[in-house]
Parts: sequence; structure tokens; C-alpha cells
Amino acid sequence: MPPGELFDLVVDWPDSLPALDDLTECLRHTREHSRLVAQLRAQVSQRLLKPGADTSNIIQVYVCTIRALRHVDPSGVLLEAVSEPMRAYLKARP
Repeated sequence: MPPGELFDLVVDWPDSLPALDDLTECLRHTREHSRLVAQLRAQVSQRLLKPGADTSNIIQVYVCTIRALRHVDPSGVLLEAVSEPMRAYLKARP
């Protein structure tokens, strides 16, 4: 998946549901969960967790992340790994 595309799938929830279904199927066969987590965490850090970003925008993406990753992985393992930097950033933000 090209850099940035995974982040776009999360942000475009629920319009990205067909692509997320494809991603779920691919993960089922490839077992590349750790790669997905690493890529999405990097994209979140690069594109969202910046001092100039609005808190409301970060929260909105966080909500989309919860919904999208719960769809891909109902167990919540991917969500926990990806959302940790967002939670920490929001807690530390004034």
C-alpha cells in the first residue's frame, strides 16, 4: 500500500468500507499486522500529531481510527497499538 493511503482509508471512514474489507481479507492471508501498525503509526505522527493541528481534528481522526480499525480487527489489538500515540499526544496537549 502506498505511503499515506492507509491513513486516508481511516480518515475517509465510512466511505472507505469496501477498501477496509479488502484490507481485512489481505491481512487474513498475509499476517502483516505489525507492518500495518508501523505504517499507520508513522503516518499519524507525520500527518496529524503536529503542534499546529486542531485538537478537534485530532479527536475526529481518533474516532475514525477507532471505527475503521474495529472493522478491520474486532479484537481491538490493532486499535490499541495504533491509537496509543494519539492518546498520549492528546493527554500531553494543553
